[in-house]
Amino acid sequence: WQNFIGSDPIQSGALVSFANAAKVGCDSQVTIRYGVSYVSAAQACANAEEEIGPNWDFAAVEAASRSQWNEKLNRIVLSPNTTDEVARLFYSSMYRSFLSPNNATLEAPFPTKTSYFDGLYCT
Repeated sequence: WQNFIGSDPIQSGALVSFANAAKVGCDSQVTIRYGVSYVSAAQACANAEEEIGPNWDFAAVEAASRSQWNEKLNRIVLSPNTTDEVARLFYSSMYRSFLSPNNATLEAPFPTKTSYFDGLYCT
C-alpha cells in the first residue's frame, strides 16, 4: 500500500463536450472509445489499443461485443418461477458487473505481493 495523499497530482479523468449537432446540421451520433488503467493515462491508452486496436470498425466491434455478451449471458438459466422483476434486477446487475471489466491486480503501480480487490467490492 502506498499513500498518494499529498503527493504530486496523478493525471486522470476526462472532459468531453460537443456542439449541438442538430443546430449545425451534422449527424448527431458520436462514436468514442476509451481505455481504463489504475496506473496511468498512457497505460489506459495502451489498454484501449490492445483491446480494440487503432484501425477499428464500429460494426465489427459491436458484433464481437454482442457475441461475447451472449456467450456470458447464455451461461445462466433462470428458473421458470423467477419473476420478471427479479430477472430484470439480476440481468441488470450482471450487465453492470461486466460493463467495464478490469484487472486491478495486473497493473499494480508499485511492487506488491498483495492483491488489490477494491473493484470487487465496488461493482
